Amino acid sequence: WQWWALALLTKELPPLPWPKLNFATHFPDSAEPLKMIRKCLEPHAAEFRSFIEWLLFCFGCPQTRQLPTGATPALVAHWQEHFDLKLLLDQPGDWLGHYYETEIASRSAQRAQGFFTTPPALCRLLGEITMTDADLMSSFNEPCCGTGRILMEASNRCLNLSGQDINP
Repeated sequence: WQWWALALLTKELPPLPWPKLNFATHFPDSAEPLKMIRKCLEPHAAEFRSFIEWLLFCFGCPQTRQLPTGATPALVAHWQEHFDLKLLLDQPGDWLGHYYETEIASRSAQRAQGFFTTPPALCRLLGEITMTDADLMSSFNEPCCGTGRILMEASNRCLNLSGQDINP
């Protein structure tokens, strides 16, 4: 994470070797990041979208300039108490996407909305096959990015990433 912090602070690519992140390819129920997300959300499962908007607000997303309307002071305090970014940094992966897929979205809703996550191992393989000639300044667009798993793998090959999806 030092490389990324240096790039953000200096607004230049550091001369150090570009680190690759080893994203999780499976999500065991006993994994600490999943336990932490459950602790944040289980009492408030209906508030998943508000939780995501709260995270975007906390990380300074320009499109999220205020706390979500469903985020009561008690709920925000609960999230602040239980959310641990270090767990996600230490074990990078699509933990929120996995939680949404397995514990929020029903199978019938997934079919109706066309929501199907790409398995992480396939995301890794797609990155290896399609981006063999990519360098840091290459660009990559994912038109149906969903939870961003393919973009995560693409981030190991280039920095100019974009994605769109019908579900915000």
